[in-house]
Amino acid sequence: NRAVVDGLRPETADDWLIVAGDVGEVFADVERTLRLLRDRFATVVWAPGNHELWTHPNDPVTLRGVARYDALVAMCRELGVLTPEDEYAVWRGAGGPVTVAPLFLLYDYSFRAPGTATKEESLRAAYDAGV
Repeated sequence: NRAVVDGLRPETADDWLIVAGDVGEVFADVERTLRLLRDRFATVVWAPGNHELWTHPNDPVTLRGVARYDALVAMCRELGVLTPEDEYAVWRGAGGPVTVAPLFLLYDYSFRAPGTATKEESLRAAYDAGV
């Protein structure tokens, strides 16, 4: 999707962009993409997807779980990108005002790995598989 992102341009200097997750699997790719978009749009709001929160085996940033999420939020704050941890922004353009509430909901553990019966067994299976 890099070509799509590289081609994204705002129509006006006041345009906002909501980035609704799955930007990338490697921390540096997420940072590069959000930095590029933040340089173009007046405001960028990011809500994470599962791909940002997964620790890819080839990612030099090996943080997992809450530590990875916290690092992504810190990176966004350094870039000036809004996150679910920030106060909800209010867009005041035509048709507004509109409150933008990016949400981050934790995993639904009812989706268990095959052959497991509990959340703990499923998490252990996922961890052992490198997921």
